[in-house]
Amino acid sequence: MPDQDNSTPEEILAATYAITRHAVSDGLLEQVRKTSPRFFELLVVELLVAMGYGGSREDAEAVGRSGDGGIDVS
Repeated sequence: MPDQDNSTPEEILAATYAITRHAVSDGLLEQVRKTSPRFFELLVVELLVAMGYGGSREDAEAVGRSGDGGIDVS
């Protein structure tokens, strides 16, 4: 974090944002890694739909099988 005595408010805000974003992303990844493969596949479907891929949630479906070595979405 920049020295608060010599940094502009914008620099302090940017540094604080970067630290917070890193902490949140690390925590989120840790939680996702603890989930089941099926939950992860469903999470990926939800993410892709939210990003505009695959139409609607009703159009997207996780079709992966346990131990299939990857994520399968139709």
